[in-house]
Amino acid sequence: MTEEDRKRAVAYAWGTMTYVVSRDVVLPYVKAYFSTKRRPALERSDEILLISRVLQCRSWDETHRLIRKGPVYTMIRLKDVMKLLIRYFTGEEIEKEIGRYPTR
Repeated sequence: MTEEDRKRAVAYAWGTMTYVVSRDVVLPYVKAYFSTKRRPALERSDEILLISRVLQCRSWDETHRLIRKGPVYTMIRLKDVMKLLIRYFTGEEIEKEIGRYPTR
C-alpha cells in the first residue's frame, strides 16, 4: 500500500471521503484483518459488517439488516472499525496524518 493510499484510508475513516470512492483502500485492511491470527478484537457484528459490506459488496441496506442496526449507525460503525484497523496495521507513522482531522 502506498503512502497516498494510506492517506486516502485516513481521509475515509476520519474525514468526509465516502466509502464508494475509498473501497480500494479499505479492502487491504479488511483482508489483513481476516488473513492473520494477530489482529485487534472486534465484535461479531463488526466482522459481519466487514464481510457483508467490504468483502461481499452488499448494499448498505442489506448490511444494516444483517447486523440489526440502523443504516446511519452502520455507516458510522464501518468508519470506526476502519480507524481501529488503520491504527493497528499501520502503526504510529500514520498519527501525523490522522492529526489533520478534527475529532468528534
